Amino acid sequence: MKFSKQIEYNAVPEWREFYIKYKALKRIIKKILDASRLETRQSLMMMEHEAILPADQHPLYLSVDTRHEQEEFMRALESDLSMVDAFYTEKEDDICPPAADLAQKIMKNNLTSLGSLDQLRNSLHQFYLNLSELRNYAKLNSEGFRKIVKKYDKSRGTHMGGWFNERIHTRPFFAAFKVDDTLALVQAAYARLFTRSDIEKAKDELSEYLHDMVIYERNTVWRDMLRMERRNKSVKPKQESKPLTTMISFFAAVIFAIILLVTPIPLFDDEQWEAQKCLSLMVFVSAMWALEIIPLYVTSFLVPFLVVTMSVMLENGEVMPAAKAASTILSSMAGSVIFLILGGFTMAAALSKHRLDKDLATSILSRVGQKPGNILLAVMMLGCLSSMWISNVAGALLCTSVIMPLVQELPPKSRFIKALLLGCAYSCNIGGMTTPIASPQNAIALDFLLKDSSVEPVSFIQWVLIATPTALVLTCLSWAFLMFYYRTAVTSLTFPPQISKASHQFTSTQWFVIVVNVFTVLLWCLESLFDTFIGAPGVIGLIPVVIFFGCGVLNKEDFNQLPWHVVYLVAGGSALGTAVKNSKLLDIVGSALSKGLSGLSMILVLFALVFFIAIITSCISHTVGASILVPMVLEIGKSYGHPRLFVMAVAMQCSGSMALPVSGFPNVNSISILSETGAPYLNTKDFLKTGGPLTILVAITCCTLSYGIMTAFSF
Repeated sequence: MKFSKQIEYNAVPEWREFYIKYKALKRIIKKILDASRLETRQSLMMMEHEAILPADQHPLYLSVDTRHEQEEFMRALESDLSMVDAFYTEKEDDICPPAADLAQKIMKNNLTSLGSLDQLRNSLHQFYLNLSELRNYAKLNSEGFRKIVKKYDKSRGTHMGGWFNERIHTRPFFAAFKVDDTLALVQAAYARLFTRSDIEKAKDELSEYLHDMVIYERNTVWRDMLRMERRNKSVKPKQESKPLTTMISFFAAVIFAIILLVTPIPLFDDEQWEAQKCLSLMVFVSAMWALEIIPLYVTSFLVPFLVVTMSVMLENGEVMPAAKAASTILSSMAGSVIFLILGGFTMAAALSKHRLDKDLATSILSRVGQKPGNILLAVMMLGCLSSMWISNVAGALLCTSVIMPLVQELPPKSRFIKALLLGCAYSCNIGGMTTPIASPQNAIALDFLLKDSSVEPVSFIQWVLIATPTALVLTCLSWAFLMFYYRTAVTSLTFPPQISKASHQFTSTQWFVIVVNVFTVLLWCLESLFDTFIGAPGVIGLIPVVIFFGCGVLNKEDFNQLPWHVVYLVAGGSALGTAVKNSKLLDIVGSALSKGLSGLSMILVLFALVFFIAIITSCISHTVGASILVPMVLEIGKSYGHPRLFVMAVAMQCSGSMALPVSGFPNVNSISILSETGAPYLNTKDFLKTGGPLTILVAITCCTLSYGIMTAFSF
């Protein structure tokens, strides 16, 4: 295995950016080597031409100067050396003193105020893990410097042994004496407490714990890489019909939009040309989203261009000038809800990077017992509650990563595996209802309510108090249904050691992340008290962004890896909503719907809308469905005097539609989980047979339980 791959596979995830930049140094050596080969080829060519001129006057002579590359290599090497040395020294100072202090107190039998034996075992386990990771960090980097210097010598015919001995042999990380001494102390302390001073047995138990934890921490990396490799090997060239199908779909959408544009529609009179143009635009964009002719976020960027060039925006009954229309539509793509989502994604990134999500998840699972029903309920509650605060996308990834060690312990055809994976998907979909930051469709619904001055907005805490009881009830009902459908003869399961032995001692950085996240959530919940000071929930969403990126808890790479495609998909929906409203299309459609629905019971109309949306959003993206349908639902709700009730019920149903694998990211995530042989655990029939009935159950619950709660809140 190439050494760069060894670093990639064995690096501590949180320290990845502090390892020797082995690939970058190899690239510089390759540049030097390529230049040397060019010089050799020139010499051979001159010999063939029997040159009688001095070498530097020969027409084939080209001076090859590699001094710049050599200087670049030495600068990069020294920079990496300083970085590794500084990072190792910092970690050594953080880990070794408290570990040695605890071990020495145990050796002196000074156990007062050190806690119970279980707490001491967890503390020694954690110190042993941290020290072993630091030792491995030192070993990998020492080997990396040795190998890269050897490669440089081979390419240049030099001997840098003196430099290596002088610059690296003297560094603390090369020998790691302090870490080794502290490891020995921890082993001795563990032996004194738990193995009757049998040091070899203590080493075996600590090594077993280390092996289990390292496998647990790394198994996601290994599995993802192996899965990627397997997929790369099985990739087939795209069929020629794919671009043709895309082009046909695109032209069909264009033609249909043009027909709507030029055909007289009784709904519009001669003075409502802009509204008809906006209808044509909305149908075209909706088709582009629903059929995914181009990536969803790309269609979002198309919306403001079409809105401005088609002149659909009105102001005081007149067409808005292009400059003002552009300013209005673009500003709508950076509204409060966009920054609310950005804050939520940043909080999720901080929790994930510093392992708080996985620590919490394994802590919960290690306490639920061994009955399959209890385990499935704990997993589903974890999915639902984690989706509240880290989004149902991150919640789904968290759930599957936590249960995979358990899945791998079960027979590949076990029915309980299907129950676990479907439970993860359905609970995270349901958890997407619970807060405005739990899913993009909630943010879209909240955005439309905030923009309509005639409607009282829904606060963060109101949304939570209405949606959370519904979500918890639905999670329990879904659990009962899955337990009934996937009845199993297994009465007890054994957790892998990496879960059952998980220990969780928070670092100062983890506590900092917890405090900032809790503070942000509290501000969102108490937003109404600070409304005159803060103004909008999006301003609160900027707090974790500024703090985490400003203090170095998250870095530039983390910022780049935020799900910007989701942010701009929501922004596109917001822009389309602004156009539909400013063109008066919403007013016209709302007036027509009011006349058409007059005399019908409100609860009957609500049932019809929720079931219709359940079907639509089972077949297309939840977010796209919300972007298209929420504006219309808002107008229907206004005609009945209950716009907030209608919009919230529909937004919740968008999250609860889960009859197909494409019905939201949690479903896609679960069906993509493969066994070690590359076979999928789930198929489309599994979702139809279980997700279909549960989607109907969600619709009924939204129209009964949620309706009752919202009525109590005077919605």
